[in-house]
Amino acid sequence: MVTTALVATRNTCFAIISAIETDLRETVQLLAEMHGITDLLPTDVREIALRRWASDHSSGPGLSPENDFDLLPYSDFADLSKIIASQFSNSPLIAAHVLSVLAAVIDMLNPIRHRVCHSRPLEPDDLPLSLDGASRLLALPELHFATLKATVARLSEDMPFVLNLVIPAFWAADDDRVYNNLPLPEFDETGFLGRNDDRRQVTRLLLSHYPVVSIVGEGGVGKTALAQRCLYDLLDMSEAPYDAIVWTSLKASTLTPSGVQEVTEQVRTTLGLLAQLASALGTPDSASQTVEALVEELHEYMRAFRVLLVIDNLETLSSHGLRPLLAGLPAGSKILITSRVGLGEFEARYALSGLDKPTATALLRSYGRVVGVDLLAKAADALLQSYAKKLFLNPLLIKWFVAGIARGSSPDALLSRSEGPFAEALAFCFANLFDRLSIHERDILHVLASARRPLSLAELHYLLSDRSPRDVDWALNTLYNSSMLQQSASTNDPVRYRLSDSGSEFIARQRPPGKALFDQVQLRIRELRNIAELENVRQNRYTYDVFAVRARNSDERIVAVYLRRALDAARRKQWDATHVAIEEAKRLVPQSSEVWRVSGLVLGQEGDHFRALQDLENAVALDGQSTIARYTLALFLLRETGDAEGALVHLEAAVRQEPDDLTLQSAKAQALVRLGNYAAAEELYLRVIDDKRFSELGWRHRVAIFDQACECYRRWSEKDATDRDDGQFREHIDRALGIVERAAELKLFDEQTRERLSRVLNEALWHALHRKDSGYAERVLERAAAVVAQMPARPLALHSRGIFEQAFAGSVAVLRLLATLSAEDSGGGAISLRPAGESDPVPSGYGTGVIHTLVAGGSYGFIEDSSGSRLFFHRSHVVSGTRWESLRMGAMVRFRVGQNHQGKCAVDVSLSE
Repeated sequence: MVTTALVATRNTCFAIISAIETDLRETVQLLAEMHGITDLLPTDVREIALRRWASDHSSGPGLSPENDFDLLPYSDFADLSKIIASQFSNSPLIAAHVLSVLAAVIDMLNPIRHRVCHSRPLEPDDLPLSLDGASRLLALPELHFATLKATVARLSEDMPFVLNLVIPAFWAADDDRVYNNLPLPEFDETGFLGRNDDRRQVTRLLLSHYPVVSIVGEGGVGKTALAQRCLYDLLDMSEAPYDAIVWTSLKASTLTPSGVQEVTEQVRTTLGLLAQLASALGTPDSASQTVEALVEELHEYMRAFRVLLVIDNLETLSSHGLRPLLAGLPAGSKILITSRVGLGEFEARYALSGLDKPTATALLRSYGRVVGVDLLAKAADALLQSYAKKLFLNPLLIKWFVAGIARGSSPDALLSRSEGPFAEALAFCFANLFDRLSIHERDILHVLASARRPLSLAELHYLLSDRSPRDVDWALNTLYNSSMLQQSASTNDPVRYRLSDSGSEFIARQRPPGKALFDQVQLRIRELRNIAELENVRQNRYTYDVFAVRARNSDERIVAVYLRRALDAARRKQWDATHVAIEEAKRLVPQSSEVWRVSGLVLGQEGDHFRALQDLENAVALDGQSTIARYTLALFLLRETGDAEGALVHLEAAVRQEPDDLTLQSAKAQALVRLGNYAAAEELYLRVIDDKRFSELGWRHRVAIFDQACECYRRWSEKDATDRDDGQFREHIDRALGIVERAAELKLFDEQTRERLSRVLNEALWHALHRKDSGYAERVLERAAAVVAQMPARPLALHSRGIFEQAFAGSVAVLRLLATLSAEDSGGGAISLRPAGESDPVPSGYGTGVIHTLVAGGSYGFIEDSSGSRLFFHRSHVVSGTRWESLRMGAMVRFRVGQNHQGKCAVDVSLSE
């Protein structure tokens, strides 16, 4: 029925255009005779017409046309417009508007005539346009279109007469430029609907340098139709890109309303395919040759001529046997393949999806009209769109559905998802493909079906962690070459893989995953969800907790599992396990800034500072907008390398992104302190501490900020001491004590607070000693005692207590306060003022002292010995095993007295145990 409709459409267009040609030629001849014109045809038109006349009269020797009127039937349809314009544009016998209508109709119908007479695929509007052209000409009262009027009348009374029409051979006589054996396309009855972009893209590939082009898509999606449409486009190009286009089909079965039917005489072997291709190119006895001989024969043809071999439905045959043919194709020739599975490394692959909704709706209506289903031909767009969606916008399923209704089935019965016609139709599209997949490929499809959502590559590896990564990657590549897997991507999210809608339906209904696999996938998805929730809790508790794992997308949620394992293993100092987890995270998501940040963090914990710095810098390079990456790197630079300037660069960048964040502001202040910019640091610390949001920070975080602010003032006082500015020194010591007092009132103190208080007190007492100001010593000791009274009893390290007692022997108040700080408190503990390391054995030739000054950002300082003398020491004088960054003012050290160009100095400096 469809084939009859296809012929009827083409022949109806032919009948109309042929009738118009006949009437126009009679009109032209009549007008020429009335004007006495004998040289009717332009020179170029006459030459072509003469060749055609001679070809049509070859049986009669010595024959020749008497005049141009004999040649008129052999002129092109488009030439009639040229003849009329050149001969009768100024004729008083025909009006200008009539000439205009004639020219417009000829121009409109000429491409249709070309498609009809040269076996080209028809466009959807070819028949309507042909009928419209006929109506416009019949509406001209000045001209008498007798043949056209009779043809239109007969079409309305006796439509089947067109089936017996034969198109004259000379109409297609000039179409021999490109040898081809292309079949009439199956879409001819409706025209090629939609897919304009697909058509352009595939044609572009066929004109490109790629030797092998494949159109890949699920069964029935329209691969063959698109290929045929593009091939016919190539035939009509003004400069033919190929000398021959050879078509062969490996279709093994077809889907009909009554079920799947096997194709008779199908090609089943590589040898059979090669023999068919060689035979189409004119190779005699091709069926008796070997594969090797046929491949060489085909390559020889393709070297001599520009040949496009087309293999339709390759999935029915193993492509492995075609490798000799595909490899080493001669330049200028090409192979086009349609298949449900791509070839992989050989091809430029074009993945074809279903129709868009408007085109699918138009196909339902148009095909319904062709087969006489008024229910569809006259249905509302909304109803047709719902049918098209249920049919997955698949052209084959749409045609199967329409044909089924034409045979008497109801739409609901055809669309039922239960076992029946629809299940069989869906199986036709997928069963042959699915059952040929490997176990790993089927596992991936079943994991996607079990997850019930698109998955990234990292998620697939995690959910299939009991398979080797290589097996998963290889299987995924094979599936991507098939039509069951689709990709989606967005700017801020990784590429995701998902089942096509029809593929998902097929698996769910006919090849579902096993219970064990489904349960395993769901369990691991729940594990991911739980880990993400725990990390969110950790991060919400402290936004800039460097040990919390951040996950901005699905891939980072996957590697969060491995990063948490790495952090936990590092905490237990299980470095092998740490590295295994980190390397797996890097393999899965190598472009994740968070992966490299955590890697740098754990390497720093391990002590591999060189690699740690590299990884932390890589984290920032991968995502310059990540404030946590910059914050972590800045802390590392401050604590491990002493690069406060570099740390400040990253902290300022982070603050520009989060200008109101208290953690970033306090960290920036810390870097400013290391650089000696105490005034700017003070401003930031006070702003943070006075902010109403400060109380919302975690307890430990607030303790640390108070401690850092205190250290800012203590270092500032060191600078004042170096500058011998007693007023500023006492002001900054006073502010340092004020910070500790405020922290004590708020119960925001820990052992580090106690240590900081000890350092401040030591600085103040040394200052009072050198200025012989017992009153100042008394005041700072009173404030320190008030603070200590609010703390649990712990040792308070005041170095050189004996020196202080001797210096202030005349001040009863100072001695009393020192004794009070030494007494047991209600907690039963003791606060000891014994200098650290006082009882440590000191090697011969070495002395002990206290680091009095460290120049901020510099590489030198001063040590004060037990006599009160100060000795210069340089970073290069610190012994191996003692890190410069570990030295703190007030720390007890051992040293030897050496000599430099300015005098005595301390050398071989090390921390006293």
